[in-house]
Formats: sequence, C-alpha cells, structure tokens
Amino acid sequence: GQVIRAGESHPYLFLIQAMLATLDETYGSISAPPMTGVLDMPTVDSLSNFQRLSQLPETGEVDKITWKHLARHYPLAVNLNYSQNRSKR
Repeated sequence: GQVIRAGESHPYLFLIQAMLATLDETYGSISAPPMTGVLDMPTVDSLSNFQRLSQLPETGEVDKITWKHLARHYPLAVNLNYSQNRSKR
C-alpha cells in the first residue's frame, strides 16, 4: 500500500487533516493541523499523537493501518460531537 511521508503533498491529506481536526475536537490532545494538503510538521505531530492514542507505531506517516484507524474513529467522533452539541440546546 501507499505510504504518505513527511514533506509530501497528496489530495487525501486535506481529508486526513479535516479528520484529525474533528478527532481533536472530540478527544483533545491530537492538536488539529492546518489544512494544507501537505504532510507538514503540524500534521506529522497530529498523526503521531493520534497513533499514540490508538496504540500504533508513532511514525507520523499515513500508512494503511493508520488510515484504517482514522476511518474507524472519525465516524465515532462525528456522532459524539453531534450528540454533545444537541444536548447543549
């Protein structure tokens, strides 16, 4: 599988950065990266934080396992954020 490494740009990184921002809203301690489409240092740091929380190797890269964990946690975070926002009304 493809691995996105530090310094590389990729269209999927916009999606990944948005997912990390949502996960940071829910769990904190991930630090939302800017939306650049580049695997820059803020995104590497966010990915490493997410990998640590997910008990994955902290590479700061997007590999198949990290992508699968992002895809699994993101819908849970969206649903949790939605529920929390509804209960504040």
